[in-house]
Amino acid sequence: HQFRTPLNAIIGMTETVINSKDTNKIPELASNLEIILSNGKKLSSLIDDILDVSKLLENTLHINCRKTNVYPIVNSTVHILQNEAKLKQLQLINTVPKNFRHINADPYRLQQILRHLITNAIKYSQEGCIRVSCECNETHMTIAVTDQGQGIDNDDIESIFETFGQVEHSCSDNPEGTGIGLALSKKLVELHGGQLSVQSHLNEGSTFSFTIPLVIDDDQDTYFTPLPSLNSPSSINQDKQTSSPEEQTSNHKLSRPSSSTPLSSKIVLIVDDDPVNRLVLKGILGLKKISVIESDSGKRALEILYHHKNISLVILDYMMPG
Repeated sequence: HQFRTPLNAIIGMTETVINSKDTNKIPELASNLEIILSNGKKLSSLIDDILDVSKLLENTLHINCRKTNVYPIVNSTVHILQNEAKLKQLQLINTVPKNFRHINADPYRLQQILRHLITNAIKYSQEGCIRVSCECNETHMTIAVTDQGQGIDNDDIESIFETFGQVEHSCSDNPEGTGIGLALSKKLVELHGGQLSVQSHLNEGSTFSFTIPLVIDDDQDTYFTPLPSLNSPSSINQDKQTSSPEEQTSNHKLSRPSSSTPLSSKIVLIVDDDPVNRLVLKGILGLKKISVIESDSGKRALEILYHHKNISLVILDYMMPG
């Protein structure tokens, strides 16, 4: 938390400035801010990876598997890393079919695995194409990331899956990265009940592929459990004898603005004891002309909710003191 909070503030405020109208008038400033944003996001991902490795060592890392469509996750990951590939004049291609079999996977962890494998392919490729593909057998889907990079010597293949393990390549005397990505990806795949493997030849490229179990009943639409309706009797306290703002708020039905209502007429309540976090969120919402009410405590937030019946959304920090 102590790492993420200031870093998220840097990322959020940088995004706000990038998206402001004045920044677009100064191309050099916009370019420099994009560099700050890119490196901020890389550092954020690195912190997440280090925390995940720590959880793996303590056997406390859990995954939340559900019916998952692979295509949008691959497509999103490819889109995020596309600029990184273009900087090295590499083609990054998604060949996964849009309507393919579903897998039983944690979507966040699946994207994390793909991000590591594609980033690794970009890092050790100087030319050519990086392709993401998939195929199925009766029980598993195999997802592969193939590059035309430097390749890996057979003697080094086992060591690349060790935590902090790296292999020297002729394309980089000082390879970037921490050596966490592949080791973490291998463990995440195994938590899904699959396997991560690599086929590689020096100067010809590599293919990293991993298996994930298929959803057996592919006709089932979703694994999500819907939340109770805000208007259902079970979700509303029917006791009218209230005296405090907290109790009165629990009995009060918040209005639901129409989806056709313009964003500029919406009101968002931000509840956070950190003024920097509130400033970041206020700046992001301000770009859409959304009105903001701020609160630095849960008690004050309940009072605001009682007196302002047209609040559309509450953004709440769940780690506030008290």
